[in-house]
Amino acid sequence: ALLASLPPAIREASHEPPDACALIFALLLDRRDEVVREKQLGQVKDIFGGEMSAATLRLSDLVAELDPRAKLPLADLAVGSLRRMAREQFDSFIRLLESLAAADEHIDLFEYSLSKLVIRHLESHFTKQRAKTAQVYSLKRLGHECSVLISSLAYAAGSDEDSVRAAYQAGVSQLSAETEIGQLPVGECGLEELDKALTSLSGVSPKLKRQLVQSAAATVSEDGCLQIQEAELLRAISDSLGCPMPPLSIELEEAA
Repeated sequence: ALLASLPPAIREASHEPPDACALIFALLLDRRDEVVREKQLGQVKDIFGGEMSAATLRLSDLVAELDPRAKLPLADLAVGSLRRMAREQFDSFIRLLESLAAADEHIDLFEYSLSKLVIRHLESHFTKQRAKTAQVYSLKRLGHECSVLISSLAYAAGSDEDSVRAAYQAGVSQLSAETEIGQLPVGECGLEELDKALTSLSGVSPKLKRQLVQSAAATVSEDGCLQIQEAELLRAISDSLGCPMPPLSIELEEAA
């Protein structure tokens, strides 16, 4: 269904490594600020050349017309082609991906989710990392990390103090009683803090990962409406924990 909804040029671009690279760059291209967009295109040109920069600009017009719910699943489709790029290109691709996301000196939820999804799936292919053996079988000593996870999601899901608190409580209810956590101020659970927490939580046992994913899902769906940015963040978190989710976002209600 997703493939059928895509313009032919977008569908074809996801099949070949060079065009798949341009497609990912196009997803990160700033559509609101011309200065930032020109800076990003310059970054693409400096690292991958003028043809890649031109392809990125060309695809950006098509990407801008896509249903927002299809953008993250589209990146997922492109990952298969990106695995066929040369090893030396991979390092440059990752550096550029991070630079494009940070070009406006602010990484939003979509940029964070896209970067986490793409980097995680490519790193496991190109670096040939051994599967990590679970080292942690209790969340008791990871209370702070759990607090960051649930609080971050609650702020993404809630629109006011009461809804944030309700979302937080819904997430907490899915964790074992021995996990001592507390709701953190918004300034203590940004994307950088969330990233650090997920790095620590990725080493827990499969049983605990299931508990964390259930807790995360309960947090963002407490109000009965899972919006696009909530679903994208949930996918990024699940991916980071080694529990990838299907592209459910194409079935969601578009955020107002």
